[in-house]
Amino acid sequence: MPSTNSKRACTRWTMARPGSPGGPVDNWAQYASLHLMTKFGPVDIVFRPDGAANGFADVLRNAEKSMLGEEPVLVIATATWVALKQAAGRQKDIEHL
Repeated sequence: MPSTNSKRACTRWTMARPGSPGGPVDNWAQYASLHLMTKFGPVDIVFRPDGAANGFADVLRNAEKSMLGEEPVLVIATATWVALKQAAGRQKDIEHL
């Protein structure tokens, strides 16, 4: 679950984007993912990753600690990212590889 500060940042962004929920995002489970443009660059928040049979337990197993500004975050390992892209099998995912 995103921290309160992360929720505020995402809420500000989603409220400002056309086609966004139009208000505070209280029910994060309704989205498969959020694709955000931030002052740090693009950030994808994926709630239900393709190719992770055990959900986030699989993804977090090899996650790396990082910072997003002053906010601590976990980032999936490159090998996990590749496996998820392969599992999704969409054209855009294949192109990323």
